[in-house]
Amino acid sequence: MVHSSTPSGTRGLKLEGIAFYGGSFNPPTQAHRAILEDLLNQGFSKIILKPCGLRKDKETLSSHQEERADRIKSELSIEHPIYSLDLTGLDEPMKPTIIEWESLKSSYPQERIWLVTGTDLFEDEGSGKCQIQRWYEGKSLFEKAWFLIYPRPTQRPILYPPLMHFVDDFEPMDISSTQLRSLEKSFSDSSSTGHR
Repeated sequence: MVHSSTPSGTRGLKLEGIAFYGGSFNPPTQAHRAILEDLLNQGFSKIILKPCGLRKDKETLSSHQEERADRIKSELSIEHPIYSLDLTGLDEPMKPTIIEWESLKSSYPQERIWLVTGTDLFEDEGSGKCQIQRWYEGKSLFEKAWFLIYPRPTQRPILYPPLMHFVDDFEPMDISSTQLRSLEKSFSDSSSTGHR
């Protein structure tokens, strides 16, 4: 179903269970931190932040795993009894999200597993499909998993999954890891050539 505005059927849904916040976090941004802090106030029994392993479509992940891990620890570590930062598998091929989700469902059969993401992964790419539906077993994940969706600046219609909650009281930040990497590279390039 295509929506260009916030769906109304999920308001008031009680957020309980486990929040799984996956992504490249390359580098982590203020938006990642703000979402993490918001998750801590939602009523979950456990929050797991897990950066993905190596991806063919993100070559920058393979060149600096130790630096990436240090930066994620520095910017996304929070002392809280329900929060867990899982840095295993950073230097291995990425485990598909559906495999992570199924593993969590097996480990916590009594809990609802929420996949935390932004609206950008649900934008209609012009084909009637969104990015998540193109992932490994993405159609199944889109239909069966519970998603906790945070707003991101977007121009295209959104394909909301059937099992979801849209966080409509969160102010989206207009910064992405891709934009931050580009800014850092630009600064690094100008510093190395002596321009300031």
